Amino acid sequence: MSHVDFYILPGNQPDDRHQFACRLVEKAWHKGHRIHIHAESQDEARLLDQLLWQFREDSFIPHRLQNDDSLKDTPVTIDWQTESLEQHNDVLINLAKAIPAQCTRFSRISEIVIQSPEVLATTREHYREYRELGFPPNTRDLRNRH
Repeated sequence: MSHVDFYILPGNQPDDRHQFACRLVEKAWHKGHRIHIHAESQDEARLLDQLLWQFREDSFIPHRLQNDDSLKDTPVTIDWQTESLEQHNDVLINLAKAIPAQCTRFSRISEIVIQSPEVLATTREHYREYRELGFPPNTRDLRNRH
């Protein structure tokens, strides 16, 4: 059964979401997990690829875009196409408007919520969908942290 976490952030900008995704990837990777970031679009996937190279000066996270065949065994992949999820089963960070049908193969799923009307509506729907799939979501409210 998948473990689903919703991280609720205080910010309302897409960059807040992307920066938190990078920190989440870094933490999971340091714990030995393999991570797949499911982006909404090719542009967002490329943005995340760039952010993972530069979000922290002292950090290195081995990653690749899913369609880059030169680095097959990289622990962090990024893509926007759901058919690319077939080889993953550890950690999914979903930033897309839809939950990938293959989400049930992951042991952990993370959704990152910002205070944007569109993202709030999408992630509320995701919360309901995960419950319907039998995965009781956990909420991690980070709005009051300093």
